[in-house]
Amino acid sequence: MKSLPLVALLLAATASSAHAGGYIGLGVGDGIATTGDLEYSAEGRTLKLIGGFAFGKLAVEGSAQRADVLMVDAGRAYSLTQLGLAAKYSYPLSDGFELYGKLGLNRIALDPKADGLDGTGSGILAGGGVEYRSKLPVTFWLDYTLTNADISMGADYAMSTRQWMIGASLGL
Repeated sequence: MKSLPLVALLLAATASSAHAGGYIGLGVGDGIATTGDLEYSAEGRTLKLIGGFAFGKLAVEGSAQRADVLMVDAGRAYSLTQLGLAAKYSYPLSDGFELYGKLGLNRIALDPKADGLDGTGSGILAGGGVEYRSKLPVTFWLDYTLTNADISMGADYAMSTRQWMIGASLGL
């Protein structure tokens, strides 16, 4: 029973302006940028779905993202799908604004739109951004995410992606 006041104190210290509970969101970004052993160029916009659960300043967030890319050397079109799971830490600033950082794992799949090899791989994701938490259960965010993965596509290739994204989340 002596630990109960300590637990209450820890919860109060981490709650501050960050919200607790679940959330879902949608983001749109510029074409995804890639580097690595194989060069891809972006084709169009990228969409990302997110969902998570916040525990005060800490959150666990899952994401699913889809983009169209073109393999530069071969001229082949691919759909790039990324799935991610990350720990996220938010630092409150003022007036509903927060900075955040995230670190986790990702899975990348490259599916050819016509002929070509498909590829998959896993790696690390890291990112950060700024959020504005409105008085309503809506949060607006600007996010930058970097991923690294080893893609198996007939042979193993290193691949990194970089992505700017803007979006909104709804608290549940």
